[in-house]
Amino acid sequence: MVSGHSFLPCDRSFATLEKMRKVTTLYTPSDVVDMTLGARQQQPFNVLEMKCQDFRQLPDTTLRRPPGFLITSMMWMKLQIRGVSIPKGAEGWKTWLVTKPRKNGPPPVPSFATSYGLAYEDPLSIKKEKHRDLMTMLMYMPAEAQAFYEALECEE
Repeated sequence: MVSGHSFLPCDRSFATLEKMRKVTTLYTPSDVVDMTLGARQQQPFNVLEMKCQDFRQLPDTTLRRPPGFLITSMMWMKLQIRGVSIPKGAEGWKTWLVTKPRKNGPPPVPSFATSYGLAYEDPLSIKKEKHRDLMTMLMYMPAEAQAFYEALECEE
């Protein structure tokens, strides 16, 4: 897509969130979740909060780009997943569910997620300088936000 010339459904969703963000004061990640959930009355956004156990350490070979690959000049890209067959004659640009959906439950965990180790055991700590700056701003925040920032771990 050429920047500024796409009118996809995600663009409308992004605009809705941007409008809401301009009239909402956000202090913590939970404030962002609340804003996102309240942004649309009909068809509310689905929010999935990520935890440490959701992030996996992928091998370096997974993250390497093919030689000559330039995302800025890419117009079409075909991705193949081993063991997953897309129906013959299907449009390649459509999203295909590769795991079985669960009724009234959390989305299924991708099959690769359990085969790689955790990227983080605990939440990451912030730099000492950032922690010091945040502590100087606590007096301007509501009590719930203060508790969130006071609980952050700081590097030694």
